[in-house]
Amino acid sequence: MSNTITLSTDMKTLYLIDDERAIPFDLTGKGAIIGTLGGQVTVISSTASKTLASKVTGKEDRKEFPIKNSQWTVNFNEEFGVMHVIGAVDVDSFISRPIDGGKCSKVGYDLERQIVSIRRKGDALEVRSMVKKMVVEDKES
Repeated sequence: MSNTITLSTDMKTLYLIDDERAIPFDLTGKGAIIGTLGGQVTVISSTASKTLASKVTGKEDRKEFPIKNSQWTVNFNEEFGVMHVIGAVDVDSFISRPIDGGKCSKVGYDLERQIVSIRRKGDALEVRSMVKKMVVEDKES
């Protein structure tokens, strides 16, 4: 079975679930960096972000997902190499009108091409994505 990721219900911790272990990453400080290695999702603490600059290229895309009256989680689709941020963005309407109320939202990140940083910033989840530098092997050596 492949590993995956998820958020705690208070959205302060990201868990890498691997080989029957749940490895926590605190999102309230610098957060975590998510990518892939060999088709598996990987997570490191953002304290290593100074070395990240040499691994990415181009402009970063930054999104904030509001936490008030919302519930967000993340998951990894191994088949497509995509991380999704999925959320119910109007929890109050689900309570008052459970059949037709509320709104779900999702954003996908291609982890085969991108590195993603996620952290809890006040009343929001901040997600930044950057394009990976591609390494081209020299076939003549």
